[in-house]
Formats: sequence, C-alpha cells, structure tokens
Amino acid sequence: MNTRAIELTEIKRDLANLPANKLAEVREYIRKLLPKSQEKKEVQSLEGIWAGLGWEKIEDLEGEIRKLRKESSEAILKKFQG
Repeated sequence: MNTRAIELTEIKRDLANLPANKLAEVREYIRKLLPKSQEKKEVQSLEGIWAGLGWEKIEDLEGEIRKLRKESSEAILKKFQG
C-alpha cells in the first residue's frame, strides 16, 4: 500500500473513534483546507507532440502497428506455452 493510502486508512480509523460532537469541527477544518489544495491546474494539449519524429515517413503506420502487436502477442504466447 502506498503512503497516501496508509494515511487515509489511519485517518478513517481515527475518525471512527472520534466523539460525535467533534465531527462537525473536523468537517469545518477539512473544508477550510480543500480550497487551498484544489487550485485549478492549467490543461496542456498533447496535440503535435509526435510531429517531426519520423512517424510521418511510414506509409502504412496502422498496418505496421498491427504487425508489431501480432508479433508481440505470438512471442508472449510462445514464452508461456513452451
């Protein structure tokens, strides 16, 4: 389990043991923290990241990809069958 998952599990356990009259206080505190941590992130476009790298020189790119996938699948199957 990663660190975040462990921390969330521990927080949930602690909340379950917290007296009912303190839950509203915890909720208020969490809501104060959320806007600070939920800043809007700029979305970046990935359009054109492969341009000029030679892919456009391959005439039948989709055919080449299918061929490579087939070869890979066959190699994997051979490895596990024999």
